[in-house]
Amino acid sequence: MEINKNESMYNISEKFWNILDKAEKNQEKLYQLLYALEREELINFESDFLKARMQICSQRFEDSLGRGRSEDTILDVSEWVISRGKDYYFKILKTPELIAQDLQLYSEAEVVTGVAGEVFEDKFDDEIRYYAKPPV
Repeated sequence: MEINKNESMYNISEKFWNILDKAEKNQEKLYQLLYALEREELINFESDFLKARMQICSQRFEDSLGRGRSEDTILDVSEWVISRGKDYYFKILKTPELIAQDLQLYSEAEVVTGVAGEVFEDKFDDEIRYYAKPPV
């Protein structure tokens, strides 16, 4: 299956990937970058994260992680893949079997899940989950 980086199933914005690249897998840097965004931009960032997670969690991806993996583990690894940036994400999306050889590189410290929610709550005193919607 050929996947064009600019044409994913859920049309994940280039701005999303640029922000992740600038954050360099660092939660503090990402927090600062996201804090500078307007409310709608922050909601869009979180929505793109949800789209990327939904897109990568295919049966092939799950099978590549090996049998017996919990749903939480599958989500954690998918979020780690997203946090590593656009090139790595699309490499794994195209060939999920490659994730097996990279699992030893997994670091929870590199996962940037939840940062947008923290910023949203700190900045707007509200929960982003009420506004950011995953694709249907």
